[in-house]
Amino acid sequence: MPGLLQTPEYAQVELAAGVSRGNISTEQAAERLSFRLARQAAITRQPAPMIHVVMDESALRWQVGGPAVMVPQLRRVEELAGLPNMIIQVAPFSLGARRPFHHSLTLLALPNRMQIGYVEDMKQGHLERDIPTVREWSRDCARLQADAPSVADSMATVRAVRKELEQ
Repeated sequence: MPGLLQTPEYAQVELAAGVSRGNISTEQAAERLSFRLARQAAITRQPAPMIHVVMDESALRWQVGGPAVMVPQLRRVEELAGLPNMIIQVAPFSLGARRPFHHSLTLLALPNRMQIGYVEDMKQGHLERDIPTVREWSRDCARLQADAPSVADSMATVRAVRKELEQ
């Protein structure tokens, strides 16, 4: 689940797992939680940025914290998808090898129309300014957005998974 969309409870469970595995300290988890939640303020600031998220279907089905955490998390995704500045799509498992990314990728459009990319894995993040690399990532993102179901169909998937968990 992308950090920008996470409920505090989801983020806490995810970060606590990192602590229990010994990947991060309790202090690092608290710092990351605070940063993640503070970053979410960007969603509703004025003027609100346009945010387009294409998340993997596994983000809906991976039961972080079980139904007690996932049901409110999926409701949050549905609520955010209703905001005028948010586009949320779910890339289904059926995309298979057409899915171009295996890690989180963020593309930022700067006021001067330049784009930069940010990728992260389990250990670190990397800011990419190399124009050919960012251009390639941008093309791959455009293909992914086109291949992913519409927002309406994506939210139908989110609702269906949520209803499964509510039973």
